[in-house]
Amino acid sequence: MRYVLLVVAVLLVVAGASWSGVPDWYQAVGTLYAKDESGSLRMVCTASAVSSVPGLAGIEINPQPGTLLLTAAHCVSFAIQKVEVDETVIAGYEVRKLPYASLAEWSKKLFPSKVAEYRQVLDFVWSADEENFHGVRIVAVGHEDKGYDFAVLAIKPSVPMKISPGSWDVSPGDVVAAVSNPLGLGKQLFSGYITMLSLQRPIVDLAYSINWRGNMVLSVPTAPGSSGSLILKDGKYIGVLVGVIQERFGTPFTVAVPLPKIRRALEQKVYFVPIPPE
Repeated sequence: MRYVLLVVAVLLVVAGASWSGVPDWYQAVGTLYAKDESGSLRMVCTASAVSSVPGLAGIEINPQPGTLLLTAAHCVSFAIQKVEVDETVIAGYEVRKLPYASLAEWSKKLFPSKVAEYRQVLDFVWSADEENFHGVRIVAVGHEDKGYDFAVLAIKPSVPMKISPGSWDVSPGDVVAAVSNPLGLGKQLFSGYITMLSLQRPIVDLAYSINWRGNMVLSVPTAPGSSGSLILKDGKYIGVLVGVIQERFGTPFTVAVPLPKIRRALEQKVYFVPIPPE
């Protein structure tokens, strides 16, 4: 029994917990729900309140949110429709009559290019305690097919507990933790190790927009509902849990998008912002 308690104590200290009560990063973790037209809620993923997201500074967010949330892109993308529309429609473009219209203007009108428009069809809410529920606004969604399975969300109130981004000073064998809501059973703490910093074998499934090349591999237990959990080292997040690789009788490997990839996607604009429901 002493041995078990000692192991738990070591894991909590490494993960950044304190003995004064529930650690801040545990209280910052919540559950993301999708809300249908009848108002019924369906639990979809884990999402956590964060103090900031590296690379987000260049994105204009209006109105300013009280709290940012971080989760996986596939936790919200199922409720977003991609529509191809003419660029001229997007810009409200109208060609002037000759001889005032330029060749470029006529070219755009006669041969309009297609651009993607993303429309959100379901609302989302978030709760950290299953008592207070907050409406969610989607700020940015990474392109999953390009390997950026993350989403930045926002809620109006400012919650007291937020998780800060960590430095990318990590190595295989480092102990990490994740708080998630597997199978909707409630928040639970899991721990494990980084087993690989960058997955080089192309784990790609275009039918499901999966591209995990360059992601971290971990020995952290996971289950449906854990997607979107933050991977924590010393109480700060270094990645977002997105899935698991598992053969029928093999050892499961948890996969997470590392923080440098999230920063790169935001800085290089490899994301989209959906139009919210009316």
